[in-house]
Amino acid sequence: MINPSLSTKNLIRSASQVGPIVSALYYINHSIFDLILAECDGLSLVNTSKNHDIIDNIVYDCIISNDAVELSELVSNLNLLNTTKILVMHNELPSFLKKEDRFLLSEGLQNTSICCMTQNAAKDTFAANAEYIPYGLPSHSINTKTRNSILFVNTRNNPKITGIYANIAKQYSDAKMITSFQNMDISDAQNLFNSYSMVFCLNSFIDVIFSMSCGCSCITNLTISHQGLTCISDFSNIEAQILNALAHHDANVQHQIGLNIQNQYNMEIFVD
Repeated sequence: MINPSLSTKNLIRSASQVGPIVSALYYINHSIFDLILAECDGLSLVNTSKNHDIIDNIVYDCIISNDAVELSELVSNLNLLNTTKILVMHNELPSFLKKEDRFLLSEGLQNTSICCMTQNAAKDTFAANAEYIPYGLPSHSINTKTRNSILFVNTRNNPKITGIYANIAKQYSDAKMITSFQNMDISDAQNLFNSYSMVFCLNSFIDVIFSMSCGCSCITNLTISHQGLTCISDFSNIEAQILNALAHHDANVQHQIGLNIQNQYNMEIFVD
């Protein structure tokens, strides 16, 4: 169901059927989305992850997860059976899931509210009755001063990214790799990304568009057609591709792209 006027906050409040403050146990996505969701007034988020114990001495209005498999496992937890469950889908379900696995997921999550953040996620038949709510990005000024070279986003501890960063850092001493968005708010992230010309990011659409909203060019393995974006599928000469992209970075072009993306992904719709 396409309803661009519906906000994430309203979906969560409607699903949990509670008043002005919604208390949610939130299983983090390890992406900028965690910081954006925290911008929604009226949501009291208790962040956790799959590898941490559930804080079970608190009564939650709802559970929010970014992973269908993860959420289906949580459903069987006796402490959470009567708690409203909300699934945020950023992508289609993994291709390795068999037909019977998808069926079991559908059965286990049949009373779950589903929110799709991208058109690709909304196309998945698993999300046939889901709401589609596009990402929202907070508007901000884009740094036009001299920037550092490249920022590597490695919040899921991908050894491939670590190796590529190590090689690039030998040639660009100002290159940096971040491994977590914890202890940041969205303003911290904006300031960080605004200090780099380019961002290297794999498997996260929201991190890609956030990077570009900060005036950065971006390198990713996602198939996205957009000016200022380098999409890669062959990692055999990745360092050469990065160096070439850095050499062709155009700050003026990326500044305009950043403004366009901020206009396209409306934060007011997302949170109000």
